[in-house]
Amino acid sequence: MEPDRSTGGRALAAVLVLVVAIALGIGTAGCGAPANPQVSKLINEANAHLTNAANQVKTLGDFNTRFKAILTGQPNPQAAAQVRGLLEAARQKEQKALNETRQAKSALSKVKDLPISDNMKHYIDLKVSALGEQEQALALELQAMDLRIATMKRIEAGESFTDVLPQEKQINDLELQWAEHMTQSTDLNKQAKAFYQEKKLGK
Repeated sequence: MEPDRSTGGRALAAVLVLVVAIALGIGTAGCGAPANPQVSKLINEANAHLTNAANQVKTLGDFNTRFKAILTGQPNPQAAAQVRGLLEAARQKEQKALNETRQAKSALSKVKDLPISDNMKHYIDLKVSALGEQEQALALELQAMDLRIATMKRIEAGESFTDVLPQEKQINDLELQWAEHMTQSTDLNKQAKAFYQEKKLGK
C-alpha cells in the first residue's frame, strides 16, 4: 500500500488513524479464565494505551501536504521555518503514539503467560503481532519525520532543492516501508477479529 502523495499528509495521517483504530477493542470475554482479574486488567490496560495512541494520531493534520508544498516553487526559508514548527509538533504526537503502542503490546504480551484457553492465546498472539507491525510502522514514520525536519532546516539555511533531493528520496522510501507494515498490521487485526468471531471467544 503506497502512501497517496496526491493528498500528502492527510492520507498519511488517515492511514495511521485507520490502523490504530482497527487495533482497538481487544476482547476480554470468554478468555478461558473469566474470573481472573489480572487477565481483564492487562487487556483493559492495553486498550487504554491504544485509545491514547489513536487520540494522538487523529490530530496530526496534513503536515505532509505543507512539507511537500515547500519543495515546489522557489526555496522560501521563512515558510520552511513555519512548516518545521508544524512538523516538530506532529513528531511529538507520533512519539507519544509509538510509546503507547509499545506499552499496549507489552501489557497484552503478559496475558499469554496467564491461564487462558489455547484459542484465546492464539487470538492474543495475532493481536500482539499486529501491534508489533504498528510499532515498526510508527518507528519508521518517526525516522521520516526527522528527515523532514532536517530538510526544512537546510532550506532555512539557504540550501537549494537540488541539495535536499537525496533526503526527499530517503523520506519517500521510508513512507513506502511504513505503509507495508501498516498493511500487515491491518491484515493481522482482521485475522484476529475473524478468529475471535469464528471461535466465539466472546461467548
